Amino acid sequence: MANFNNLGGRKRISGHDVARIVKYLAALPHNRRVFKVTWAMIAEYSGLSRQSLQANSEIKKAYVLAKQAFIARSNPLHLKLSRSKASQELVNENIALRNRLEQLEARENAWKLRWYTIAYNIRLHGLQMERIDRVVPFTGEAMKQQEIQKILDDWDEPIPPVSS
Repeated sequence: MANFNNLGGRKRISGHDVARIVKYLAALPHNRRVFKVTWAMIAEYSGLSRQSLQANSEIKKAYVLAKQAFIARSNPLHLKLSRSKASQELVNENIALRNRLEQLEARENAWKLRWYTIAYNIRLHGLQMERIDRVVPFTGEAMKQQEIQKILDDWDEPIPPVSS
């Protein structure tokens, strides 16, 4: 049971009490002789007041889960419909994410092919990649934001086709 402290005989909930009550609540839906869960039942079991039980977040979560389990036990169709709807939403989201991933991978591959072509032609015409990959003599902070945006806008176009 709960521990008494020296505050006029009031009880405080210990960690052990919380664990015991949560375990009790988790087992309730599996007990076929119990048809509902109430704060009064838990208060009677624990010897604590309903207010102190409701104030504890762990006990409150366990109570809500037990209530949901009783609803599901009494109406399995409700649970099945709820699960199928949530499952379908997850499937749809998964499909959308896979499509987006495929688009991004295709775009990445197109850019890689384009840059490989550029690198090949640079070498073919006598320049070395080491000379092309030199660090820019200015930093982005030194440039005005408008200038950076203008440079980036010039490159922000659809990927041009690779000539054969």
